[in-house]
Amino acid sequence: MRDTDNRDPIGRLIGALIAVGGLWHAAAPWIFGYSDVRTATGISVAAGLTLVVFGGLRAAAAGVWATAVCGVVGLWVLLAPQVFGYGGPGFAEDEAVWGGLMVGVLVILDMIARPALSTGPHGVRVAAG
Repeated sequence: MRDTDNRDPIGRLIGALIAVGGLWHAAAPWIFGYSDVRTATGISVAAGLTLVVFGGLRAAAAGVWATAVCGVVGLWVLLAPQVFGYGGPGFAEDEAVWGGLMVGVLVILDMIARPALSTGPHGVRVAAG
């Protein structure tokens, strides 16, 4: 049985927003002019494209597991400047911090909204479908 719920428009919207944010994150090194920082560029492109894939899967009603993968990638984006030392002045660290935080907020919203779709007024689980 697949973990899907076509009655989950919020999750699908969040997946689409994550996918669009992933495109932005992949293009950010050239938009903000830090493409000469190879580590930051490589991480931005890899993380951005991963967000596009898994955000797109969530938008296609893949289930909350795709959002969880996006959450891990968002955490990685947030921590990567400190781990690889490309922090400091400039857009590379700022974009990573804001990008990671935005993915985190969207993932939390999806996790909060999901149980509300599958429970009744008194917290009793309702059959999906």
